[in-house]
Amino acid sequence: MEARSDDVNQVVVRRRAAHVLLGPGYEAGGVDPFKVEKALGVAATNRNFNVVTTLADKWCS
Repeated sequence: MEARSDDVNQVVVRRRAAHVLLGPGYEAGGVDPFKVEKALGVAATNRNFNVVTTLADKWCS
């Protein structure tokens, strides 16, 4: 999966999780430009900046 990374977007696999880190311009393409979800055969969840910061404020303060 990590080999699917490019200069703008990155795929990072840690233990049981695969993270697709989308860089600038991802809005113009698909949600999963690397087809990681399809390749793994599992459902994915997505978190935007607001969700991540809200969770961090609640659980990491």
